[in-house]
Amino acid sequence: MFASSPLFASKIKAAPIEDFDLPNLAAAAIDEFRSGFASDLLGYMGNGAALLDIEKGCDIIAQGDAADYCFEVVEGCARSVQRLEDGRRQVSDFLLPGDVFGLDAVGEHDFAGEAVTAVTIRRLRLSTVELLAEDDAAFAQRLRRHLTRQTKAMRSRIVLLGRMTAAERIGAFLLEMTERLQGSSHGIVELPMSRGDMADYLGLTIETVSRCLSDLKSRGVISVKGARIAIHNRRALTAETLH
Repeated sequence: MFASSPLFASKIKAAPIEDFDLPNLAAAAIDEFRSGFASDLLGYMGNGAALLDIEKGCDIIAQGDAADYCFEVVEGCARSVQRLEDGRRQVSDFLLPGDVFGLDAVGEHDFAGEAVTAVTIRRLRLSTVELLAEDDAAFAQRLRRHLTRQTKAMRSRIVLLGRMTAAERIGAFLLEMTERLQGSSHGIVELPMSRGDMADYLGLTIETVSRCLSDLKSRGVISVKGARIAIHNRRALTAETLH
């Protein structure tokens, strides 16, 4: 899912990856990846990046597009999606302000980028990123840290999809979103993505997502009102108490 780009092969070396525990560590690993690199990366490059406004539901990039650009979300929420030959899709990531995507593409983009909400995107040529990495040691170091954290987040996602129960996946997702979404406070999160998006991100069906949320609600762990979810018992979303 996250292939290392030859653009940065001379600057970036792989780092050892630790094993991850279940929902709380999965959410923490993904959040560590976000916080380490996202701060206005492409804005660092000055006037070379273009700002684009994309309407809800529209493509930012299509699966199979030439890997000429990378992107940073400035406002709104996007998703990274791969559509399979049988028509199913896998949402690999939800992209929020500060998140960068497309750096890992080699030749073509394996995943489409789609606007979950109306989004503002900063777009920059990968060739420009390559030149900056060659000329700016500090920037090259930021790239190395980013790809290292990205790999750790990928490993955490493998654990999430391969070893967690459905309830544990929902718990990890809610913990992740309360950390990542701007404006979340006091355990209240307004989810911009649909239940279908959640299902395709977590490797579940929509019915399973709805059933798990209803179960957590009936146990008093969360309350749900449309897209707004309030977490009343954070500990109850961790692996020790979910069954």
